[in-house]
Amino acid sequence: MFYKELSRFYNEIFPFDENTYNFLKSYAKGDFPVLDIGCATGVYVNRFLEDGFKAFGVEKETAFELQGPFIYADMLRLPLKSSTKFGFIYSIGNTLVHVNSKLDFYNTVRNVMSLLKERCFFLIQIINYDRIYGYELKGLPDIETEHYMVNRIYHYDNEEQLIFEMKVTDKHTKEVRTLSSKLTPIFLEDVKNAAARAGAGFVQFFGDFQGGKFFLKDSMMLIAAIYK
Repeated sequence: MFYKELSRFYNEIFPFDENTYNFLKSYAKGDFPVLDIGCATGVYVNRFLEDGFKAFGVEKETAFELQGPFIYADMLRLPLKSSTKFGFIYSIGNTLVHVNSKLDFYNTVRNVMSLLKERCFFLIQIINYDRIYGYELKGLPDIETEHYMVNRIYHYDNEEQLIFEMKVTDKHTKEVRTLSSKLTPIFLEDVKNAAARAGAGFVQFFGDFQGGKFFLKDSMMLIAAIYK
């Protein structure tokens, strides 16, 4: 239900970002296919295709009505039956916290790594929950677009699960939609543990899509490039 509602205005609230794409593209290898896990509306997959890459997207929510090289599938059920190995896999937009437990997160990372070719990267971008919990923050900055005002609120009393709530106000009609979803907060140490369990060679950490340094208590996001 969360993404079914969100799909109506997803691209306006979370538009394509050139810096994000260029950062992702820097990890891609031209001769090998790219995989987007939790691709939502598929805008980054389509840009990879426009730039001559072989690219595919996996998305659980059929509400996004994707057409083209996309597969509707649950990331928890990876790897795919296909024997294809990818030269770059990424999951952005805080997708990987949409799991029921940290064990699910560990298993997902391990399974995704099995789809990678050797000497290639799996890149993850999530919210920096060390910052959220460290400062006891109750939400993320509001988003205002041409048509919508979006308030993003967190409800939590432990480190195992939180409720993410979005209040989306139509600026013209004043209609308010309230969407909520259960998330499993993933911390820096969880990412390190997942990478180690998956047999990663090393992990690069960044605080933004311009390659900025990651600061545990100050970076808004956590980006991890896991090398196989």
